[in-house]
Amino acid sequence: MDGGLRRRLIGAGMLGLAGALLPSLASQAGASAPPDESTTTTAPPRRPTTDDAAMLAFGREVELAAVSLYDTALRGDAIPEELRPTFQFIRQSHLSYGQSLGALLGQPAPPAPLASLVEEYRSAFEVSDIEELAAAGATLENIAVATHTEMLGELVGINGATLIASILVIESRNAAVLTNIAGGADLDALLLNDAEPLTAEKG
Repeated sequence: MDGGLRRRLIGAGMLGLAGALLPSLASQAGASAPPDESTTTTAPPRRPTTDDAAMLAFGREVELAAVSLYDTALRGDAIPEELRPTFQFIRQSHLSYGQSLGALLGQPAPPAPLASLVEEYRSAFEVSDIEELAAAGATLENIAVATHTEMLGELVGINGATLIASILVIESRNAAVLTNIAGGADLDALLLNDAEPLTAEKG
């Protein structure tokens, strides 16, 4: 599938539906397929594998970095009163995702946020203009979506993949809302995500 189309589908929330259907479709396919010695019927594990855990822990750091950056924005004076609930909701959603990832990994104590991400974007969240701030927020959301989309293609365990799929759909919607606040009105600006994913190596 073309990358732009794939990201439009994510922005439209279709990946959440796909993520919800994949386990049942895989189960149905396994049940209906004739036995074949060249294929395996081993179902994917529900719990994260060792490699999954490393990726999910990195995703958790990204979520907590977003919390830190939105905290910076909420301490400033760029956000008008009528938009503060929107930014507070987005900030809280990132915190909830970080907590959910921690619970899945059995790591209730919060780690430090991804420092490189916080440092790179802190000044963009300290601006006094709401459109500039919203544009920075949209960029952050798109980076998170790209990172989680890349991760989703590598995760093996069903529980981790389902959680990441649900997170990236909401963050795509966050990006669209913030892009609209920043003055973006055309469909590509609202739905097309050209952000580069973060990796543990690139940070």
